Amino acid sequence: MATQIKVEIIERQTVKTSSPTPHHLRNYKLSHFDQTALQIYIPLLLFYPNAPADAITNNVMATDERYQHLMQSLTKTLTHFYPLAGRIKGHAMIECNDDGAELVKARIAALQSKVASSVVPKPTRVEAISAVIWKCQNEASSKSSSSNILGTRTSLLRPSFFSHAMNTRKIAVLPLPEDLVGNLVDVSTAHYSHSGQSTSVIDLKGVVAKIRGALVEVKELNNIPVLMDTRDGNGIEPWVNLSLEKMALFESNEELLAYASRNPRVPY
Repeated sequence: MATQIKVEIIERQTVKTSSPTPHHLRNYKLSHFDQTALQIYIPLLLFYPNAPADAITNNVMATDERYQHLMQSLTKTLTHFYPLAGRIKGHAMIECNDDGAELVKARIAALQSKVASSVVPKPTRVEAISAVIWKCQNEASSKSSSSNILGTRTSLLRPSFFSHAMNTRKIAVLPLPEDLVGNLVDVSTAHYSHSGQSTSVIDLKGVVAKIRGALVEVKELNNIPVLMDTRDGNGIEPWVNLSLEKMALFESNEELLAYASRNPRVPY
């Protein structure tokens, strides 16, 4: 049985541009590439804190203020990206008539306590919601694409994965400023490989554990070795990043030491 997410629509409104679009920009012609491109729906979830750390007792007010700020930002943004506030006319043009973009304010029931387990006793909001989405996607995909030899629809799982883009500034060994220039982003990927089994085996707590495991792996500071030439050009110098516990095991591996000499660790 698919997991149901209770979503309460609090407010739905159309956000207009903060200033009218000039008349000479009212008709935006789509390029040949836009006209022939496949129509793909890109799902995107944006997570925002419910309240700042110093306003725990004032969640409702903090949320309302944040919503108003997002709405004001959207109306200013639409002025610069005015086609997004228009309507498609035919197949080759967007009528930039400032009709606006729809903004929906909703609330999702808390899931963190439901998906907590001995493995992940305190799941984050992102982990909890991601687990529900992944579970429901697996169930929908299995039901819509699986059938047996008699042509009857079945609900068997297929291998799948779920990825998160992560800001590695917050997990770096040395503290890094938030305004540091550079793409300090990594991707965690959790795999679900119970292929051929019934969708009834999907357990939210187990899915959260898989997501947490993938996130922890990324926090190992990109457990990816980098190979470089030695200064004399006759050897290879690998750079390996591991936790202290795993590094101790790695450096004492007899098979590794048979082919390599160990350099002193880089101090942090």
